[in-house]
Amino acid sequence: MGKAGGRSNYLNTSAETVGEGLVVASHGNRGILETSAGVKHQYILKGRKLSAVCGDIVHWEPLVSSVHVRVTAISERRNTLSRPNSRGQTEVMASNLDQLVLVTAPLPLPDFSLIDRFLCAADLQKISTVILWNKSD
Repeated sequence: MGKAGGRSNYLNTSAETVGEGLVVASHGNRGILETSAGVKHQYILKGRKLSAVCGDIVHWEPLVSSVHVRVTAISERRNTLSRPNSRGQTEVMASNLDQLVLVTAPLPLPDFSLIDRFLCAADLQKISTVILWNKSD
């Protein structure tokens, strides 16, 4: 993340005071969002009820004396790619997908059951899918 010796790629140094952004990395209640101008901000979610994933369109506000911004709301999702978690509850992995690219290779042997599950999930959400078969000579 960022340049060696600092986090200059993600500092909140723009003139933006409030806005909308696209989540490009998500780690629990923190992550990185990118504005339409291409500016990246590290974010913290406001409250425990918000849960952002990559692909979410979020609304944010600056935090006083911090390099982070606070995500205050998440726009309605067009679609989601989900899976069951260890407790059997649905966990959203990504949202607002236009296309899913499944990359596989002959070695190690692909898990065709997993590929099939991704294909079915994408089909249910009307997400265009490509299977990319990679190989090494």
